[in-house]
Amino acid sequence: MSGTSRQHWPLGETQALLNLWAEDGVQRQMEGVCRNEEVIQYMVDQLSKMGIQRTTVQIREKLKKLRQQYKAVKRDETKTFPFFDLMDSVLGDKGGLHMLDADQTIGFRKRRSESDDPTQGFVSVMAECHRRWLEKEEELRREEMQQEAQLRREEMEQELILRREEGEREERLRHKEMEARSKDTETLSACLMQTLMAKDPPGNC
Repeated sequence: MSGTSRQHWPLGETQALLNLWAEDGVQRQMEGVCRNEEVIQYMVDQLSKMGIQRTTVQIREKLKKLRQQYKAVKRDETKTFPFFDLMDSVLGDKGGLHMLDADQTIGFRKRRSESDDPTQGFVSVMAECHRRWLEKEEELRREEMQQEAQLRREEMEQELILRREEGEREERLRHKEMEARSKDTETLSACLMQTLMAKDPPGNC
């Protein structure tokens, strides 16, 4: 994967990053620290376990951008931001561990207490969150594909209508042209007959 910091973050990856960022231990380490390489590297490692490959630069810049978006919504409530509630639960009152919902938080704490590996339960919850967001993204992609297919069908139908109307116009023009030619032929025939009759009047021996 390219090390560029300007790489697109799907919703599922952003959610997984914020779930890591919102964890109590991570917040304690990040408080008052502008460039904490250890905690950023921890996020890199945990995301990697979920199949999300990111660099420390990408994570730092993504978190910076998310904070800017959060502050913008704080200043202007007419704006929207899909991760506002999660970030506000951390930045608004420093309320501790914040996951997607209460059930996930309880399950996370339970698995943390029962596991010999202090990171195992956390990784399991993150993987589950990632899986759910991937499913949501897949559902959104299916809806987009269906909408695109519908638009293509409508465009094809409109094109067929235009072609049919154009064909009908051309047919009417051909019909009028044939009628005009037929009249011209009749007129020419009448003129020829008159000319012949003038040269050779009936009854002339």
